[in-house]
Amino acid sequence: MYPNFISLDKNQKNEILLVTGSNPSIFYQLQKNLQPTFQVHTISHPEQAFYMTLKLLPSLIISDLHAGGFKLCEQLKKHPSANHIPVILITTLVDPESKIRSFNVGADDLISFPISLQVLQARVNNLISNRLKIRENLQRKLQMELICADTPSMDERFLLQVTKAVADNMNNASFSVNQFAKIVGKSNSQLYRDLIALTGQSPIAFIQHMRLTHAADLIRKRVGNVSEVAYRVGFNNLSYFAKCFKERFGVLPSQFLYNKKV
Repeated sequence: MYPNFISLDKNQKNEILLVTGSNPSIFYQLQKNLQPTFQVHTISHPEQAFYMTLKLLPSLIISDLHAGGFKLCEQLKKHPSANHIPVILITTLVDPESKIRSFNVGADDLISFPISLQVLQARVNNLISNRLKIRENLQRKLQMELICADTPSMDERFLLQVTKAVADNMNNASFSVNQFAKIVGKSNSQLYRDLIALTGQSPIAFIQHMRLTHAADLIRKRVGNVSEVAYRVGFNNLSYFAKCFKERFGVLPSQFLYNKKV
C-alpha cells in the first residue's frame, strides 16, 4: 500500500522536494526518479501539504493540479515564510483556462501528462538553480559594509535587520538565539524558518557564519593576533575557534594569511 508520507534521510540531500498528489503510481515514479538527486518527501493528502511545507520549507513543490494544486499554490504564495518556494503543477489536460488560473495563483510551471521525466528533471534543476542564485545574491549583501538600498525588498530588509543584530553583538559570546529572535521581533521558530528559506542557515549557523567571516577579514587586515581576533568575534574558547575556522576556510587561523588558496 502506498504510504501517506515517504521520507529520505535528511543528511543525504541538501535540497528538499515535496511531491504531493493522490495518484500513487505517478507520484511514486516521480519520487523514484528525483530521489537520487534530491531529498524527496511525498505526501498523498494535498490538504496536509500546506502544513508539511511550513514544516519542511522545501526547495520546490510538485503538486497535482486536480488534487488541490490550485488551493495549495494560492495558500503558499500568500504566506510570508513560503511564498518564495517554486511550485510546479501537473495536470492531465493543459487547457487555456487551467494555464491562466495556474499562473494567476502563482505557479511557476504547468506540466501535462504523460510526464517526460527528463523535462521535469531539467525544469526542477532550473527552478532550484535560479532560487539558489537569488539566495547567493542575497548572501553577498550580508557583508559588514552592506549599504541599504533606497527601496530594499522585504527579504533584503529582513537580511539587513538580522545582519545588524549579529554585527551589534559580534563580540558578545553569550549572544543567544532567544536574544537574536527578540531583537528582530520574531519567535525562535519563525526566525529559523525565515533564515533557512533565505540563507540556507539556521540562526546558530548564521551567527557563526558572520563571526567567522568577520574574523577572516580582521586577520587579512592584521587587526590583532589570533587570540584577539577570536575574542573580538565572540569566541571565548580558542581551540573551538580554530576548529570552526578550519572547517569554514580549510586552514587554521594562524595559517590563513599565508595560504594562497583561501
